[in-house]
Amino acid sequence: MVKPYSLTSSSSHHSDDSFTLESIVESQFKPIEDILTRQDDPTDEDTLIMSQRLYSRFSTSNERVVPLISWLVQRELEAGFNFGQKSLSSRTILLLLNSELTVRLLQTVLLTFQATNQVTEDPFLATSSFLDVLSSSIDDVPVNVRRYLHTFHHSVGTRIEDAEGVPFVAVYFFEQIIFPFLSSQDQKSVGSSSARSVVEYLSQVFQGSMIEPNGSQLRDTIHDWFDQVIDEDEITKYEKLIACSSAIEKSSVEEDQKFLEWINQLRGPVSEPEDAEREYMRQQLLEKINCKTWKMMMQKEKNHYRFYSRKEPGISSTAAKIQTRIYLPLREAVQQWSTRMWSPEDDDMIKYYKLEPQDNGDIRASAYFKLPSPFQNRVWCWNVSEKWTSHRVVRMGWNAPHPPVKGCVVGHVYLEGEVYEEVEEGVTDVTMILHVSSQGNMPAWVEKMSLSKQADKFRKLTEKINRTNILTSSAAQTCRSIGKSSSKVVYLSQGQTYSGSHDSSTGILVIQLRLGIVASL
Repeated sequence: MVKPYSLTSSSSHHSDDSFTLESIVESQFKPIEDILTRQDDPTDEDTLIMSQRLYSRFSTSNERVVPLISWLVQRELEAGFNFGQKSLSSRTILLLLNSELTVRLLQTVLLTFQATNQVTEDPFLATSSFLDVLSSSIDDVPVNVRRYLHTFHHSVGTRIEDAEGVPFVAVYFFEQIIFPFLSSQDQKSVGSSSARSVVEYLSQVFQGSMIEPNGSQLRDTIHDWFDQVIDEDEITKYEKLIACSSAIEKSSVEEDQKFLEWINQLRGPVSEPEDAEREYMRQQLLEKINCKTWKMMMQKEKNHYRFYSRKEPGISSTAAKIQTRIYLPLREAVQQWSTRMWSPEDDDMIKYYKLEPQDNGDIRASAYFKLPSPFQNRVWCWNVSEKWTSHRVVRMGWNAPHPPVKGCVVGHVYLEGEVYEEVEEGVTDVTMILHVSSQGNMPAWVEKMSLSKQADKFRKLTEKINRTNILTSSAAQTCRSIGKSSSKVVYLSQGQTYSGSHDSSTGILVIQLRLGIVASL
């Protein structure tokens, strides 16, 4: 059964299969993994936003955070990384470990170290003193940090080698948490070099360049400290002591709902949506259209044409919005725009554009784009659902599966669509959202160039549709003015030339327009 496009079990019409944070955990973060898989080389900002949101919503309980860390570690290891890059895994785990409570612990350790440390230029003695203070503060290590380190350590297992006998996660905690803290505090302490010497000395210890037996002694101290930090019995004992209440605060529930709304927007429907889900998606589409963060790229006020772009958090590809005016009644405007937006006749980069009616009333659309070398061609496939009223049409599109195509990359379509409104008789305003992912390796400059090309393409399409409509209307007027007795005429109207002939046997007057458009009336 398809999971509904709901927010929480309390707000869903299908509570048995509602999409919740717990269902994300139970499915081993597959919905989020699917979103990440569709991203083409996400920016640092995209990755940071995703990591911050994962940290915020999944660090609220062990039932959430332990599976989160396990999933993040698995992703990092499968990618061949070691948590040193600015990946989603490394960023999120760093946020979990480098909490405000961790900073307070390290501040206390540093103050105690500075108060008890005798003035010495011996870096070994200074480092030993610092580690002694750290070990004596074992009970002050935040219990949630201890749980995170325990999970991190057991998730890594033996897949990353120890550094000179020190567990990888222990070294990570020193290098990514303690060292940056000491370095930042040392910069604030004028004339003090003790913190800096500890960082430099321990760095040599982890690299195996320390003269023995000093190196072995310090490594043993760190190993013993880490073993105590991740002791399962001690962690469980402290967790029971501080578990005063397991109830989730109202604000947390509200934040969960906001997170799920955001994930749903990135995720899109996983299959054919139900009626309630479609209404929710349409509302999301309208909110996307009316969002205040669109950046204008082109404006042709005379033609009522505007083109905008916008980056959405967590999605690397840029969305585009077109606003234009078509001088046709509503139904004709929908027919013209929806069938010609990707027509090969209006865009030489398109190999084909298909619209196939489905049994449920939807439309299955697909478009094949020819890209210049060295890029592979692209094909997109999406479902279209239409909702008609007397003066308004909303066409909503979302991704549909497409079989592999040899020599071509199958792209992904995010929630997009068009809104048509007949603002006066024979005049229809069109607002269109385009939001797709090219998949594969597509440089940012190509996307930027594509946006500029699309801005110009849809401006020209508007002009073609309107020009065709004007010429066809003029041709009809010409027919009425010529009558049926002429065998051949030349008619001038608004600078256009028409040559026509009358077939007496059929009574049909054929008007040949100078632009090559034929109208039989």
